[in-house]
Parts: sequence; structure tokens; C-alpha cells
Amino acid sequence: MKRKSPNFWRHWGDNMISASERMVSSEWIPADATLWEESTPSETSILVVEDEGIVATDLGQRLERMGYHVAAIVGTGQDAIDQAHAKEPDLILMDIML
Repeated sequence: MKRKSPNFWRHWGDNMISASERMVSSEWIPADATLWEESTPSETSILVVEDEGIVATDLGQRLERMGYHVAAIVGTGQDAIDQAHAKEPDLILMDIML
């Protein structure tokens, strides 16, 4: 299935909205996709990968205050791989400049 490349901004009435804010067309995502299942923040497990200790700690604390479960905070790519296999998080937030 070929995906269409939406414009980042689209005009909707008198308001400008980003492509991510509008409803996703079934043409782009299959109807049986489970991407959009609702879950509460506490059910969502997040692995944080950040090599700057202060940033990692702050991010972890902010996520926990928002109700998310922080599975682990690691500082290297290899630790991220190991923890991803061990904890099987729902989401990985990773610094791209490790």
C-alpha cells in the first residue's frame, strides 16, 4: 500500500491545523491497525535513552508526574537494546545524538 504524503499544514475552516491533528484516513492506515487503541498513561511503559544524566532524570520525573510508567532510564545504545528486550516497553524515547 502506497502512503500519501500529506502537507504538514492544512487549512480547516478558519483555523490552521497540522496534519497530525486531523483524523487519519483509512487510506493511510489499515482498518485493523491497533495503533489507536486507547490506554491510560499508567498502562504505557516508556524506556528513556539519554546520555545526559540531568536531562534523563528530569524527563523520567516529568513522565512519571504525567502518570506514565518509566520502565528504565539508560545512557547507551547497548543498554537500550538490553532493556528493550528485558522490559518490552510500549515506547522508547531516544536521544539521537548518543
